[in-house]
Amino acid sequence: MRTGELVFRIVTGGKGEAVRGLRLRPDQGIAGAVFTSGEPLIVNQAHTDPRFYRLDDQTGFTTRNLLAVPLIGQAGPIGVIEVMNRRDEQPYNLRDQDRLLLLASQAAIAIDNARLYQAQRLRVEQLSLLNQVGRRIAAILDLDELLDQVVRLVRDTFNYYSVSIGLLEGDELVFEHGVIDPAKIIPGATPPFPIRFPVQGLGLLAWAAREGECAYAPDVHADTRYLFVHYLPAARSELAVPLKVGDRVVGVLDVESDEPNAFDSHDQTLLESLADQIAIAVENARLVQEQQEEAWVTTALFQASEALASLTRLEDVLDTTVRLIPILVGVERCLIFLWDPAAERYEAAAAFGLPNPAQQTFRGLRLQPGLESIASAAKDKAANHREVFLIPCLLCWRSGAGFGALRFFLRLRLLTGRLFAREQPLLNDFGETVQGDGVHVGLEIPVEVHILAVGQGNAQLPDGG
Repeated sequence: MRTGELVFRIVTGGKGEAVRGLRLRPDQGIAGAVFTSGEPLIVNQAHTDPRFYRLDDQTGFTTRNLLAVPLIGQAGPIGVIEVMNRRDEQPYNLRDQDRLLLLASQAAIAIDNARLYQAQRLRVEQLSLLNQVGRRIAAILDLDELLDQVVRLVRDTFNYYSVSIGLLEGDELVFEHGVIDPAKIIPGATPPFPIRFPVQGLGLLAWAAREGECAYAPDVHADTRYLFVHYLPAARSELAVPLKVGDRVVGVLDVESDEPNAFDSHDQTLLESLADQIAIAVENARLVQEQQEEAWVTTALFQASEALASLTRLEDVLDTTVRLIPILVGVERCLIFLWDPAAERYEAAAAFGLPNPAQQTFRGLRLQPGLESIASAAKDKAANHREVFLIPCLLCWRSGAGFGALRFFLRLRLLTGRLFAREQPLLNDFGETVQGDGVHVGLEIPVEVHILAVGQGNAQLPDGG
């Protein structure tokens, strides 16, 4: 009854194979009536009883009479024993009922004991597997490899329908790793990774990330928080467990089953313990990744400074700078504007990553402070620091992917001077629509001219080594 249904598990006699595995609701058939009431029933004219569930039409078996008694375990009814058609073709009587009730009581005790033993054995196996999973993920320091291994290990270990992990990026929960039971994958219906859920939005996943608590739907069809997706059509229950380091949520472990009421309190405790281990492993992997990026940035910056120090012509400096910034920062394009003190405006000087039609547009660009937000930010900042080399850089990214770029500029500050930054909606000088949030990052370098460099694209550092 874990699924809330009666299942014919053991069937003997004629046409038994046709009935085995059949599922009935507790309000269906004579078996359902016995289970619900907890009382035995004798039906000697089966086809005249309105409660009779007419399986004969499907199996070809003819039911003349039947006797059904409940299996009563320690916690209440756990099933039903049904016998049909006495061999002597006589009707069932109270003596038959008493004998079957005696047998049913002994069977119920045996079933309870077997289930208890099976449950304890399963708990021991799960705890052992949990320990193994914890040891394996602790040894993985690459974040993508870690998340990919975790979802596969958890699904294979606990035989769930679906397992996925999402990490918090700003105000979104981003899923890039997940796995579905191979036997239940629908052709052509695969998860469209990366999948993004607003933390303040709908769904069990967002709720778990927002509240920092487990979100459980024993029946997803009855839970209004559940968001149905085309690639998990067989999902019947879901448990979303937050990944927490202390009180801080860093992500969500999501497991789904193709059976209702699939997760009990023990399953939740087990998955919470696993989630704690995953959260620590994610933090360790991120620290290693940040250290690798830091080492890469430091090396790249010194190499870039050496390359620029050897140049004497302004054209060479501009050309080298406009090419170095996309490599170091991870943007798709970079524009440099020189400040003209006589005209009090920025004039296009060098560009990298622009398509050919935009090159002509760029060469004619003139940015007037007070009209364009980028130029205004640069001019306002320059007014307070005369004779400085001002480089405000506009970086466009999605969902926090630009933090690596911001770390790059913070490191550059140590070599060049002060830094300022402020969030501001993005404007595009070529009439293009730019999606996402941005930040103006200004670097004040003590030289005699002003330059405005604009980097646009996916502001993310390349993988460090």
